[in-house]
Amino acid sequence: EQHNDGTRTLARAARAGRAAIRPAAGALRRGAAGDGRAR
Repeated sequence: EQHNDGTRTLARAARAGRAAIRPAAGALRRGAAGDGRAR
């Protein structure tokens, strides 16, 4: 039971992490591009 619950929590965290990383990576790319343009 404990192991199963932990696995489910990890899967949920991985999904949430991936969802959070995608926009952050896009923002970083946009920020780097804007930085390059400003310079």
